[in-house]
Amino acid sequence: MLDPKKWRRFSGTFSFSHDEPIDFVRVEIVADDAVIRNENNEDVPLYITDIHFQAGKQLTGWVPETREFLRKLYHTNDETKTRVSVDDIYNGGKTPVKRTNLEFREYNIAGRGIEVFTLPNWYPDDWYVQVLPTGVDFEIIPKDDYDLFRLCTNDGSLKDPEHYYNNDPDHPLSMTYTREFTIGGGSAGVPIKILSRSGKAYVGSTRLPIGGVNSITLSDGSNFPIKRRSFFLAQKGASRFRIEFYKFKNGILQDTGIGYYGTAKFNQWTFGRSRF
Repeated sequence: MLDPKKWRRFSGTFSFSHDEPIDFVRVEIVADDAVIRNENNEDVPLYITDIHFQAGKQLTGWVPETREFLRKLYHTNDETKTRVSVDDIYNGGKTPVKRTNLEFREYNIAGRGIEVFTLPNWYPDDWYVQVLPTGVDFEIIPKDDYDLFRLCTNDGSLKDPEHYYNNDPDHPLSMTYTREFTIGGGSAGVPIKILSRSGKAYVGSTRLPIGGVNSITLSDGSNFPIKRRSFFLAQKGASRFRIEFYKFKNGILQDTGIGYYGTAKFNQWTFGRSRF
């Protein structure tokens, strides 16, 4: 793993005592007995980059090139090893295949009612590779009409008593979570897309606003307060997410067992080349 504490940034100034124009400046950089490691944790020659020469004594900032910090991972899916059963073949094929240089990890989601599922962010191709958190794209398709949907992390706490839903501390909507994305009613078969990589969200073809939304209007005309809509990360290892669909029953939002299916999709990243 690259150690950010070992990155070095050097600067210096010089001045001159006359007002004549400068024809040229010669800068010589010398490094003795120095090595650096690449993204595979191997010793490689020392790299010097981003040499900046400017007028004045104040050192300005720089914007690092993304690839110096992140490197996208690709993986292999060999169905002779990864399939669970003889029928577990991609796209319903008959013969197991080996697919290489795959850019995305994609997992199926299926459930009914309120469910918690685990999303793995591992790199089994090489367990020594350091995997970083990454944004997740969710697509969830309900099988029934619904009056409220919430996708959230599974880490949270009980709201303050004055914010209990229906004055009931045991109701699931009386809980709040670290990240939530809540929308109002929708129809069966219309996809819900919460796309972290693009920072956009849709119900069908309708794009949902992200900022400045503190409440939504439900099908019964009531005003339902929500947290700021947030996108989601898959941490290194296993992350737990919670899907909630609600339907009005006797005037109260309740878990009526609405079914759904969909996918969770993300790129994987590791450390890029360190910078000097």
